[in-house]
Amino acid sequence: MMAFATFGGENGRPLYINPALVTHVIELNDRLCTVFLGGQHAVNIPLPVHVVVADLEKAAEVSR
Repeated sequence: MMAFATFGGENGRPLYINPALVTHVIELNDRLCTVFLGGQHAVNIPLPVHVVVADLEKAAEVSR
């Protein structure tokens, strides 16, 4: 079963991210981080990095 992590994007629309595609996450400031999805794809998420990483890890656990 594949699970996606769900976040609200910068524009308020939902983002569904497959944690298996995430290459890395960087913190831009205390309320914004960027999730890189292989290649040259990246999305900004207006949440602290520790919250984003925890949600991605939870979704990855469900997928196993």
